Amino acid sequence: SKSFSSLDQIRFWLSKGIPVKRFHPDLATNSDIYGDTATSGPSNLLTDLIYYLLTDRTAGLGTIFNPYTTYAENLIDTTDLANTSKFLYTNRLFFNGAIDSPKNIRQFISNTAPNFLCNFVINNGKFSIRPAVPVESDGSISLGAIDIKQLFTGGNILEDTFQINYLTTEERQQFKAVMRYQEQKKNQLPEEKTVVVSWASNNVNDPFEDFDLTRFATTKEHAVLVGKFFLSIRKHVTHTVSFKTVFDDLSLAPGDFIKINTEASPYTSANNGTVSATGVIVSARTMEDSNSGYEVTYYASGTDDVQDGTMIVQDGKVPAEEGSSPASSPFWDSIFTVKSTVNSSDVYLVEQLTVGEDNTVEILASEFPCTDSLVSKIAQDIADPNIQNFSVT
Repeated sequence: SKSFSSLDQIRFWLSKGIPVKRFHPDLATNSDIYGDTATSGPSNLLTDLIYYLLTDRTAGLGTIFNPYTTYAENLIDTTDLANTSKFLYTNRLFFNGAIDSPKNIRQFISNTAPNFLCNFVINNGKFSIRPAVPVESDGSISLGAIDIKQLFTGGNILEDTFQINYLTTEERQQFKAVMRYQEQKKNQLPEEKTVVVSWASNNVNDPFEDFDLTRFATTKEHAVLVGKFFLSIRKHVTHTVSFKTVFDDLSLAPGDFIKINTEASPYTSANNGTVSATGVIVSARTMEDSNSGYEVTYYASGTDDVQDGTMIVQDGKVPAEEGSSPASSPFWDSIFTVKSTVNSSDVYLVEQLTVGEDNTVEILASEFPCTDSLVSKIAQDIADPNIQNFSVT
């Protein structure tokens, strides 16, 4: 009959995708009827898909990123794509799916890359993705000390430009990751599967968070690895920083690791106190006698500004200054807080470099937690066989 009362969505099995440029340097294939070669043919690597979307004249931005001119090489970091291809292939992170609707390519790459343990970066004006964890030359996740590209201190951070932005409590809430993926069998409809990844010592009240990988993930191993990655980031990453520096001797790119040494004076209410008009100290903390004095910030009655000074303490009082008549001290009739300087030395992952009109460079970086021996804690969580932190159900 030529009449149809209804027509369900048509589904069919494709054993291979469209031919694309392949970037994995060691992935040789045998030629077949489609003319596949080591550098051209169907691929399930995200790096190859990204290059295709950026350069294909029909399905991508080929009219802008023309692959047959050097212009494309100036806008796409093909060296990064080759290196990241090894990481994806070694860790079995494959893109097996279809893109069946129009996408904002930049947004698509940004949203998809974390599901392959990668970051979308623009380095020297070139588009690319890089692994979000340290890797060895063969593409495996590295459990060795990371390479620090540059050290920043008060000497090369421009004054009054350093800022810290802490994640909110909600953004740091621990959770149980519900990872959804598709199990595919030849000539059969795909079946959606679910695996729950959580910390082995998880709180039973931790909420569930759903992650949909069904558009491309077809193995449980892929889903579990991504779940571990997201859980580890939530646990360890607490803040981002931004600061400005000068061009001199600056050799950085997004994805590089830096170390920042800083001094801070965190507020503690126990360090606060008052000094009466006769020098008597009232404070939550016990002020032991100190002839060398306490470094304090104080505000004295009758003055206009907050000041810094060294406050001597004897028998719970601030003694009058020698030679003062009548007996007095700048600290009498004041409120104060004892300075408590904390030194920190943390590792960060460079996310963005912005050149200012004043020829300075603003650096945006996120905390990258490491052990004392500079081994990535995130890499340890997801790749160290001796660490069994997770429960998979």
